[in-house]
Amino acid sequence: MSRLHENDIIGIAGQLPQYDAALKKSLGYTLEEIARKAVGCREHNPGFRTAVIPITGGMGLIGGFSRTVSHILNHCRARAFVTDEPDVAGLQEAYKKGAEIIFLADDFICSAFSTHSCVFSDNGYATGVGFAAALEIMAGKAPPAEVLILGAGPVGSAAAAYLSQAGFDVIIHDTDEEKTRCAANKIAGVKAAGNIGDLKNYPYIVDATTASGFINPEDVTAATKIAAPGMPLGVTEEALAIACVFHNPLELGIMAMYFDCVHQLALLNIKSGTEGAGHER
Repeated sequence: MSRLHENDIIGIAGQLPQYDAALKKSLGYTLEEIARKAVGCREHNPGFRTAVIPITGGMGLIGGFSRTVSHILNHCRARAFVTDEPDVAGLQEAYKKGAEIIFLADDFICSAFSTHSCVFSDNGYATGVGFAAALEIMAGKAPPAEVLILGAGPVGSAAAAYLSQAGFDVIIHDTDEEKTRCAANKIAGVKAAGNIGDLKNYPYIVDATTASGFINPEDVTAATKIAAPGMPLGVTEEALAIACVFHNPLELGIMAMYFDCVHQLALLNIKSGTEGAGHER
């Protein structure tokens, strides 16, 4: 997970209803529906009591981060709250207040886990499959085609695996050649690309990099569809005006993490407010 800045998340909480309405109109799906599709969650039991714990380690707190995560979770009908205390004291507080799922993030990891069992979800995985599901929706009923994954880290690898299973011809590329090879070797049906050529030749792209503004107008057409979980956004303003781009800095990844946990708990027959058996994903 790349570290967000306060400016990246300003306004998210207040804009969620309007953003969801726009998505429903353009894609036919809300954020929650995309998140649930991504992790295979059909269960309608979203109301787990969920604690968001501020973490002060590393470079410290990001202004508004915990509160924004809580708003996102409540938007998808979790019963979320931010603990008054940070760090270990916040974890103890979450348990005392009956939290069933816990969210917390430092400079490198954003994780959600259940207090019932060894169920957990990682933001890299959840964001990857979330944006892959969004790209699959953007493709519509067209037959699966070639898709280029830019970035072979946790987000790009998760997106590659999802789209390969969905029937797309997946090509993955990273500036780190070893990461590219490892991802291609690990994920069935995924090809490594050292040289990707002209981006305009790819109808579908997942930008899972942390590079800013490298996809330019000459790299896209009106038919290009891009799912861009990477922060900062790799698509320039000029290219945004041409291609169809799906991007948000935090919302979909957080919802996918939550419903990933909900789905795993449902598989264990753990309902809100009950004790559960141990399980490792």
